[in-house]
Amino acid sequence: MHRAFTLVELMIAITLTALLLTLLYNSANTITKSGEKYLTKEKELIQNVQKIQKLLTLDLLNSDINSTSISNIEPSEPSTILLHTSNSLHDIENPWVLYKTTQNNELLRIESPYKPKLPLTQQYSPNIFVDLICNRVKKFNIHKVKSEFLVIFQCQQNRPTIFRLNIIQ
Repeated sequence: MHRAFTLVELMIAITLTALLLTLLYNSANTITKSGEKYLTKEKELIQNVQKIQKLLTLDLLNSDINSTSISNIEPSEPSTILLHTSNSLHDIENPWVLYKTTQNNELLRIESPYKPKLPLTQQYSPNIFVDLICNRVKKFNIHKVKSEFLVIFQCQQNRPTIFRLNIIQ
């Protein structure tokens, strides 16, 4: 007797194969979409780091190096930097800029036409502009040796960014 597949067995095999291929396609599609979302998020984080680096660089390069003060209470504590610069985000001529981290791990850039006194209060000056630079800062340190700055910052889940600026006067 010659043994062969029946039509019913063949239909069941084709149906199971189609079902498996459909499930595999859906899985591959989900993986592709999650990869695209990850790349988009990663690109946004990189652009954010580049914006912060550009802003810090412009503030430091356009600053009066003699009026720049940096406070590092502890090496593990974030820096507070006060500088007199010509770089302004709010059309202030030669503003004072203060970079400060909050207790909520936010990095703030505070710009004012007058040299700010800490602690800042709204009664001090209505011309104070506060910009949120990074909402989850993990590290923010600036070190100054003569006319050279070493800047280290880490926002959100990015790797730490380290760059050096040499100000030529």
